[in-house]
Amino acid sequence: MRPQRPARLRAALFAGLSIALIDALLVAGCADYAVTFNDRTLYMPPALFRDFSLDDEALRECVTQHIVDGEIASAGALTLLDCSQAGIGDLAGLELFTGLTRVRLSGNAIEDVTPLAAATGLEILLLADNRIRDTAPLFTLEALERLDLSGNDRLTCPSTVPAIAELTLPAHC
Repeated sequence: MRPQRPARLRAALFAGLSIALIDALLVAGCADYAVTFNDRTLYMPPALFRDFSLDDEALRECVTQHIVDGEIASAGALTLLDCSQAGIGDLAGLELFTGLTRVRLSGNAIEDVTPLAAATGLEILLLADNRIRDTAPLFTLEALERLDLSGNDRLTCPSTVPAIAELTLPAHC
């Protein structure tokens, strides 16, 4: 048989647990907001990364959405970018995001892939159905394991095929 706790002790325990639960719920629910008490900041969420410039509006919108969704606080922290079928024509400015490891840009109007060469840790790059002519900048990416260039009918076929585990070239190559 359990010893009976005095009512006062049970009430104090209940009140303490209730306050702890409410605090936990408030902190969890306010993760995106600064929490202050008596003009003192108790918690400040990390600021999202906004110090970038991309001329292509469709690319800018897609990158911004990935930054918001992933709560990205620095350029190097963005590792995944999926902007397929987004109407992108220009990748200028994307070289700032050197932490990219997986990029999907299929079904756009991209011609110049040079900005992607700055992402030296890039492992997967899907560029099917674009307007790419020259892929030489991509062949310097040593971490690249998968590269899809299918559907790029304007592509000048590489004279030497790089050592990429899964390379898909257009049918005319």
